[in-house]
Order: sequence, then C-alpha cells, then structure tokens
Amino acid sequence: MKINVVFEGGGIKGIAYIGVLKFLEERGIQIFQVGGTSVGAILASLIAVGYSAAELSALIENFDFSMLKYFGKSGRMRGIIDSVKGIGIYSLQDFENYMQTLAEAKNKTTFLDVKHGEDYLLKMIATEWVTKKKVIIPDDLKYFNINPDTFLISKAAAMSASIPIFYRYYPIDKYRFLDGGIVSNFPIDLFAGSDLLTLGFRVNEKFVDRYRTVKMYRRWVFKLDKEIDYGNYEIINIDTFKIGAVDYRKGLANKERLISSGYNSIKKYFYEKMVNFQ
Repeated sequence: MKINVVFEGGGIKGIAYIGVLKFLEERGIQIFQVGGTSVGAILASLIAVGYSAAELSALIENFDFSMLKYFGKSGRMRGIIDSVKGIGIYSLQDFENYMQTLAEAKNKTTFLDVKHGEDYLLKMIATEWVTKKKVIIPDDLKYFNINPDTFLISKAAAMSASIPIFYRYYPIDKYRFLDGGIVSNFPIDLFAGSDLLTLGFRVNEKFVDRYRTVKMYRRWVFKLDKEIDYGNYEIINIDTFKIGAVDYRKGLANKERLISSGYNSIKKYFYEKMVNFQ
C-alpha cells in the first residue's frame, strides 16, 4: 500500500512525526509523496531522502540544539541589531549545513534525486516577502529564475523553517524567503491531484488557520489561493501536550512521549477508519 503524507509546521513538536513513520514502516505502508511546512518540511525532507524512523530517533537523540540558536558568523551583536530591525535573531546556516550532510549520507541532495517522471516526491511551503506569495518548493522555484531540479533539499528546508523574528529571512538574489507557516502552515492540498490516499498530520492544539485575525492578515498582505476546505481531507490530530513550538528543551525531554503519541494517533486512525486494514 502506498500513500501520500503531509506534515503541519509546529517546531519541536514535530518529533511526534517519527512515531507516524514508525507505524507505517511496521505495517509495510510506503510513503510515495511527502511534504509539509517548517518542521513538517524538515521531517518530510529526511523521509524523502531515505531516513527510517529508527534513524530519525537517533538523530534527535544526538542533535545539537545549539545550532538552532546560532547567531551567524557576525556574532551575537548582529543578532541583537537584526532583532531590533525585525529581521530576526538567529541564523539557520549551521542547521542547513547539517541537513546537507544528512542528505549527502543518503546520496540524495537535490530535488532531481526525488523526482518521479515530471513530478516531485517531496514538496514544501515557503513564503516570499517581496512578491508576497506562497511558494511551493520545488514547483514554484522557476518563477524566481531558479532551476528546481538542481536546487538543494537542505536549502529548501531552511527556507521553509525560517520563522519570522526568531530567524533571519533566507535571501536569494532580490528575494526574501520566510517560514511557510505564514501562508500555509498545513498544506494538506499539496498532492490534491494524486489518486493515492493523502493523510495529513497536525501537532498544534488549535487550527491556526482558523483564527480570524490570522485570516484577515493573510488575505490583506499575501496573494493566496482560495482557502482550503479541510473537510475534504483525512486529517489526524496528534496530542503534543501543550509543548511550545520553540521549547526545544521540553520537547527533547518528552521525545519518547511525543513519538508514542504520533504512533498511537495513526494506529487509531487505521484501526477505526480503515475497516479493511489488517
């Protein structure tokens, strides 16, 4: 059995997605296309290049979270000045380099390496500030004079995870890319044209997209497509115990609990809704 999977953005809470992958692996269910936003894009990237649930769990266990609070080569003062300007405090450069190393270990570093026919098996969301547009990576890169096939997966993951104010925007030529959560934190419609079942996984206690103020802001500032009708999709909500998105220490301390929650959430879905599932 093959399915498509989409992961919501949610910072450290994304650890729960490892439990989802573990369940699928145990049942021999293959992920065909995978995508997401922010941490959802990061996990999707690692799954797309070939990492297993056990490998991802080990990576989290040994992950140096200080790289997520890296000020960049210019140091702490640059971070303070940038935060005052509203540009962002930290740099994701160290994290991007780390992601590149992981991709190289699996010999899959560009989107050409995860391409199937004319489509891509990995997709993620970013926001472009100059044009005020939602960007589906790699599909929409051509509109920015970027070759999608040769674009690095590690670079795309960093772009999708550049949380405003917390991280500096990701510059490419005259463009400034930010966290995809600004325009679509849960891009469940990424594979709307596929004939395969698509499962969407959420780790936030509330649907951020439904906040009235967020809706108004997004409509006013960004050039968005029509709103997603979530009722048309299969969505699995994962309990993440009110852990904050950037509360890295608490998230790591609850690693096994988060993984178990992800595992049990998809297990419940399959045994309650998939009546023919064995």
